[in-house]
Amino acid sequence: MRAFDIPHNSILAGCPVFGGKYILALERKIRELYRGNGIRRFIIFLNEGTTLTGALDDTSAVGEVIRQLRTEFMGSAEFYLHVDAAYGGMVYPFTEPDRVRPFNVPEVDSVTVDPYKMGQCPMAEGVFLCRLKHQEYIQRPTGYVQDEQDDTLIGSRSGAYAAACWAVFRAEGADGFRAMHEQSIEHARYLHELLSQNGRITMLPQLLNMVSFQLPPDLTARELKRFLDKVVDKYLVMWSWFSVDPEDPSVHPIRLVKCNITRDVKRSWLERFARAVTQYTRGGTKK
Repeated sequence: MRAFDIPHNSILAGCPVFGGKYILALERKIRELYRGNGIRRFIIFLNEGTTLTGALDDTSAVGEVIRQLRTEFMGSAEFYLHVDAAYGGMVYPFTEPDRVRPFNVPEVDSVTVDPYKMGQCPMAEGVFLCRLKHQEYIQRPTGYVQDEQDDTLIGSRSGAYAAACWAVFRAEGADGFRAMHEQSIEHARYLHELLSQNGRITMLPQLLNMVSFQLPPDLTARELKRFLDKVVDKYLVMWSWFSVDPEDPSVHPIRLVKCNITRDVKRSWLERFARAVTQYTRGGTKK
């Protein structure tokens, strides 16, 4: 079971993180499956920095729900809580030092972080961290390692990726990552301000170093193609159809554009991008 899908209507309404009603919905759904369907094992998947918006789920609140349900069900249900921090895991620890880390929530079993996304590392580095008690479930007997057990996910592989991560982490350090992301977030806020002046697009809350907005729903297929050619492809931003309610097929998906701002971006580039967005979202654009 995944707790939240991004973005919900609350995001489009301007709510920066998911409110209590979604925590209650998760709790209600678990009780329904437990009592009505006899389900006793639950896997809950949270995001700390979603791909399209940078939104962060409330991991502490979900941990509290699990804690309460374990007591209510008298230990007859099992829970596994995974936190996908592929984006946010390399950002908010440096920019939001007071935010609770996933493993500070006792109910969290595992976390993933991708250093190549927001950690300046080469492509392909991915980190999977789990509680020590879970490693035994993936370990395999081998005859060529010191303890005769391989308890990693992918077995034998090149050490180049780990060495690359080590080198970047050592070169940047906590202060380097903090300065890097604070600069990126400052640029993201500036771009958000510029795009907010465009009355044709719907801005989502600015989170982490991301700026996301919804394209006008009345863009024709021809106008959308022109926007993709002149804006998305030229400025290398991401766009995608997204369903705000995957459980309701009657809800039409929306068109989201995401800008991932890095420290090397100049303000003049952001200003040109904002002008291009305004030009190609006017509607009625001629060839």
